[in-house]
Amino acid sequence: MRAMHIDDVHMLARFAARNDEAACFDILTQAHCADKYRKKFFRAHPRFGMGSISSTLCHPLAPLARLTWISEPETLAAFERALGVIARFKSELHHMNTQRRDL
Repeated sequence: MRAMHIDDVHMLARFAARNDEAACFDILTQAHCADKYRKKFFRAHPRFGMGSISSTLCHPLAPLARLTWISEPETLAAFERALGVIARFKSELHHMNTQRRDL
């Protein structure tokens, strides 16, 4: 996956406001696949964009929740869920890469 910016986290939190953790994890997986595709073929993935969370979520099939104030409890919970999914995804990706090096 490309470098993650605060806008990516914000967009994932907006997505997390209406979707479960599994759906958020799928978005990260799609963004990771899109980044690999971009690096291999030197163009955007036809469905998932350029490899960032934002470009994956801008696809029409991934509607985002409405904008909310950061101080609302629901919004804070969505950010917490999004950050938890990002941490889990990065941990699993690191674990997979470590296993490949050990082979």
